[in-house]
Amino acid sequence: MLSISITLAAVFLPVVFLQGFVGRLFREFGVAIAASVLISAFVSLTLTPMLNAYLMKSGEHKKSRFYNWTEPYFEKMNSGYAGALKISCAGAG
Repeated sequence: MLSISITLAAVFLPVVFLQGFVGRLFREFGVAIAASVLISAFVSLTLTPMLNAYLMKSGEHKKSRFYNWTEPYFEKMNSGYAGALKISCAGAG
């Protein structure tokens, strides 16, 4: 995550140093993209884990109606995928 963010910022930052009409046109674009990538990296590495720890309290969690409605579908999909893996691995071995 950190390397991708730094690479993206490094790719868009040289746009700031372009000369002429194109340089003036894309200067703000390069700064905005590089700054937004760096701010996004900061938020995802610091604020998101903290907020997740705050919001996910330990203990019993009440399941929503949407969860109860969609969970059988995901269980069937999961068991179907496991069956397909067993078949494909049995054929390969």
